[in-house]
Amino acid sequence: MNPRLKSLSIQNFRSLLGSVVIPLDAQVVLVHGTNGMGKTSVMSAIELGLTGAIAHMEEKSKYHDFLTHIDTAGGSIQLALEGMNGRSTGAGQVTFAPGAFNATPALNEADASFFAERCSLPQAVLGRLLDIYDQKKTSNSRLTEFVKELLRLDALDALVDGLDHAFNVTRIRKLAPVYRQLEEARDLLDKQLDRERSNVESAEQATTQRIARLNDLLAAIDPTAVPVRLGFDVAALLARVGNRDKDQVELASVTQQSSEVSSLMSRLEQTAAGNPDVEIAALERDAAAIGSEYETG
Repeated sequence: MNPRLKSLSIQNFRSLLGSVVIPLDAQVVLVHGTNGMGKTSVMSAIELGLTGAIAHMEEKSKYHDFLTHIDTAGGSIQLALEGMNGRSTGAGQVTFAPGAFNATPALNEADASFFAERCSLPQAVLGRLLDIYDQKKTSNSRLTEFVKELLRLDALDALVDGLDHAFNVTRIRKLAPVYRQLEEARDLLDKQLDRERSNVESAEQATTQRIARLNDLLAAIDPTAVPVRLGFDVAALLARVGNRDKDQVELASVTQQSSEVSSLMSRLEQTAAGNPDVEIAALERDAAAIGSEYETG
């Protein structure tokens, strides 16, 4: 007969207040609950009942003093077994209180050592191993196979597979490993598409700002100019703005005439020192000459 745990009785142990009786006589026992409900306390109670110690806490001094639930005088653990073929007392008993600890483990020293080394894992270690398995189980690496064999996950995988719908994506990934590669390629393309969309939005904003600036410059050159819009004819705009030869000629003429007027004003200021009639006649000749240039221009 294979060894089997029968039942577990806990009283005032760690996060469990009062008496709790847990039947264990089944092929699979699932302990479920939210954080802080006492799942780890149940597993530690089983280990204490079997071995009389909590292996991953042995390095911590006086951890026995912290087994009792807060505000209680003491507690106990009773674990019933069967099928050990004389290698077990058939029950493990532990009593504890602040400053007191007494354990009669269900397993002998050799079996207790085997259990601590091979059968029980701290929650942190177990969680890490499951993370490794979940991340690499599609690759069938040696590390994945080791974790799978160590934790005996075949039965768990079969149970999970049975819960999936026939067309669930997890089944497709197992039947066609290339499907996961296609999923990864799709995710990469989605990210690239998001980047390209962001680049397009940035380019559109920059184009809008530049067109607004161009319209400001056109208005400064020619207030009557029609504002340009997205998609305008660049060649036509360059031809319209770039043909400024006539403006350059007119600017040169105005500059020359301004210089001549300045010269006349200077000579007029000097008339007080000479003959007014002669100066006036000279001014009239110069003004006539300028007038004739205006008319010919």
